[in-house]
Amino acid sequence: MLLAMAAAALYFFYLAPQQKINREKEMTDAAAAARAVLIKKVLIDPALIIYDKNGFVRAKMPLRHDAGSLLNLFKKELAAYPAAEIKAEEKRADGSVKTVLSVVMNNTELIKAELIKNPGPKIVVILDDWGYNKRDFQFLSSIKQVYNCAVLPGLRYSQQAADLARASKKGVILHLPMQPKVIMPMEKTTILSGMNRNAVESIIKKNFEAVGKPFGANNHEGSLVTSDSKVMSYVMEYFASENLFFIDSRTASDSVAANEARKAGALFAGRDVFLDNSKDKTYIAGQMQLLKKEAKKQGYAVGIGHDYPSTLEVLQELMPKFEAEGYEFVYTAEVVN
Repeated sequence: MLLAMAAAALYFFYLAPQQKINREKEMTDAAAAARAVLIKKVLIDPALIIYDKNGFVRAKMPLRHDAGSLLNLFKKELAAYPAAEIKAEEKRADGSVKTVLSVVMNNTELIKAELIKNPGPKIVVILDDWGYNKRDFQFLSSIKQVYNCAVLPGLRYSQQAADLARASKKGVILHLPMQPKVIMPMEKTTILSGMNRNAVESIIKKNFEAVGKPFGANNHEGSLVTSDSKVMSYVMEYFASENLFFIDSRTASDSVAANEARKAGALFAGRDVFLDNSKDKTYIAGQMQLLKKEAKKQGYAVGIGHDYPSTLEVLQELMPKFEAEGYEFVYTAEVVN
């Protein structure tokens, strides 16, 4: 009798409370893991988040995902929590696709996400070389549509450009210096052809830190390095390991970036149209029309230009018109795959 009473006391006063503590910790850990998958592996760039409060997230859905891929990803990443129930279903209205994702454990909803994919072709505009000056900072707020600023590391205004771009809801990526085929002045932290893995990784890490650790990069120059399979394998393996994306500016016709990204499993996209090989506004407007045609044909297109006043003035004029025609300007992270 005494033994039974002692066993009951042990259960009620120690084992049961400990089980509750363990269960609550497991749920807390599972909720944190689910959120990490959503933010770091699905969205990649938190700029895609529209609303985030009390375990509910509304965000833009990257093109590479749908309900099925989300379900598979979350089941894989949350395999350590077999009690977690994962659901993902699509709802369609007015051409938009809304995917509702939920993770439930012990009858408690750990996280719920509403991911929205709008109809119509997507256009990514990336403007290179931010950081040299403050000349065009006014366009960060005056242009309401999304464009993406590729910020060079280590310049006088690099950090300010990145901070203001984020505050203005523009995308921010690293403009990663890479060696070109022609002899020309290069940034101090330029990846060179023939570099070893440690040197490449050290430079990439330093450059990302210099502009506030964005979530992806495109190459600055780089016609020589992007055609160097060995060095690009180091680059893409690092990007894959850190879940970063790479945009090939395609400064070289023999670029191996896409192939090395595929082998490494890195998120990737390539430039479709150069916007401003000439600073003439009529020329730039023509390139924007070409970009629009590519987006309609492919579903999305990537245009790369520079932070020239003439380019930004053309964007300010044409972006609202393109939107009125059903085109959507998006963050770079939305189109990489």
